[in-house]
Amino acid sequence: MAANGQLTSSGGFLVWLGAIWAEMVNRNPKATTQALVAAAESTWFKLPDTQVLQYKDLEKQPVLQVQSEAHRKSHLEARAAFTQHGTIGGVANGKEPQIVVQQRPPS
Repeated sequence: MAANGQLTSSGGFLVWLGAIWAEMVNRNPKATTQALVAAAESTWFKLPDTQVLQYKDLEKQPVLQVQSEAHRKSHLEARAAFTQHGTIGGVANGKEPQIVVQQRPPS
């Protein structure tokens, strides 16, 4: 559950994890993937409901546009890490959005 206990914990988790994954890895280069996933899971339970709802809404989109290829890679790596080490039930049960790099207009 989220901070005040009104929301389920799984909706939006993978979108949030992808958004923070690269930073977690860079800040903790010696941490195991399992430890990083566990830390992310415990942090998720402390997020305010409003933030959880924002990520839950993003997860419902068929396409998630990100700013860079590095950000897209972060999402893919986070999904793989969670698949291997995640413990929050119900996270990957639904259809996940396709992650694409946002196209920039020509200059």
